[in-house]
Amino acid sequence: MKSGLLNAPAPATQKQSPALKPHLRSMARYMCTIPNLMDYVRIIIYFFAVHAHFAGIWWAMPATIIVNGVIDDFDGKVARYLDQCSTMGYLVDCAADNLAVVTNTACIACAAMTSSTLPPQAQWAICIAMQLYAMFFISWSCLATAIPNYKGNHHTALAKWYYGTTIGDFVLYLGMQSFWCSLYLFVEGTHAQIGLNALAVTIVPFVLKVFVECENVYFLILAVMEKDIKTLG
Repeated sequence: MKSGLLNAPAPATQKQSPALKPHLRSMARYMCTIPNLMDYVRIIIYFFAVHAHFAGIWWAMPATIIVNGVIDDFDGKVARYLDQCSTMGYLVDCAADNLAVVTNTACIACAAMTSSTLPPQAQWAICIAMQLYAMFFISWSCLATAIPNYKGNHHTALAKWYYGTTIGDFVLYLGMQSFWCSLYLFVEGTHAQIGLNALAVTIVPFVLKVFVECENVYFLILAVMEKDIKTLG
């Protein structure tokens, strides 16, 4: 994209005033907010991680999963702190989330199917489970784009703890990232025992996080249905 376009002023249809937030004054600023740059880093490191995975560098994917998890857990907080929230920021974050989940599950499935120690039944079970979760997450992501404030679609105490408290967010979200890291270590094989021991701990936050995600999907589907009833019914 040409630099002239990136530095173009905001569209004329938008009201220009001294009160307009700095990140809305040009396309370059709009695309390059601090939280957006954080998400661009997430995208870039996953491209390197995939190449490293197929090159047999065992630590690249676990390191990427953890770094991605930490950045993802803080990008929204940074956006709110700096007052740089935007629709584009949400979309970039969504794209990075989908890339991360698809890459995590694909590399874990690939490592499982090429494992010399896992029995065929375990290989296929892990592979299918990864495909199902990737499809579930992508569907959840699509639903979330249709409903404003998708995080508000929950009712259980666990979901309120996760979405409403810093400790809940830290434990469940980073616990899930630690689970992916542990599972990769286990199926990749170089440090299988360490991965297995870590799985015994991280399986708990993973299951709880998936429960919250399933609840969110259920209420998002209801919200989408109600939206269609109002507009199409």
